[in-house]
Amino acid sequence: MRTEKDTGSIKTEDEQLFDETMSNMKVDVVRLEKVANRFGKIGSIPELTPLSLNDLIQDAVQYYCRRLPFEGKGIKIQFIQGNIPSVALNPELLGWALENLIKNALQSVDSKTGIINLTTSMPTHAQCVNLEILDNGKGISASAARKIFRAGFTTKKRGWGLGLTLVKRIIEEYHGGKITLKKSKPGETIFEIQFPVTDK
Repeated sequence: MRTEKDTGSIKTEDEQLFDETMSNMKVDVVRLEKVANRFGKIGSIPELTPLSLNDLIQDAVQYYCRRLPFEGKGIKIQFIQGNIPSVALNPELLGWALENLIKNALQSVDSKTGIINLTTSMPTHAQCVNLEILDNGKGISASAARKIFRAGFTTKKRGWGLGLTLVKRIIEEYHGGKITLKKSKPGETIFEIQFPVTDK
């Protein structure tokens, strides 16, 4: 029987794989709890707490970065954190909206050359925090751009067309923010989100 004294602190490949699998399972369990909480909050007035928007975005980015081997090894997701104050938010619901936006960008970009940039900032003398989500994907046509936030509208072969409708509701109705499609053409699509500042 092998002991720690015999092997030191070096783990076999099987042990490392087991530890990694258990770690991933714990992450998945936490995520399932988040998903359950999200559905429970839709339709009711959510509690908002002053929190770090940067931290919430970082969590969403890390979640999708772990999935990049499946989404496309050539895709890069980058988060450029600005120096911003706290924002009154509900982490479950806003996290859901952020993941929807990143997922849409992933579906738009090329699996070998895709770039998705998320940038937070606070313009001088502004009363809001800005978040821009940029991708170098295929873009959104002018006709589709006028309808993307409407319930039931989708450009995909599969889906209910509720993703961006839900995103808009979470940001604008529940957080008092604003989301707009700032620009879209082949190679550059930018969504801009503004959140009211909790304190300065």
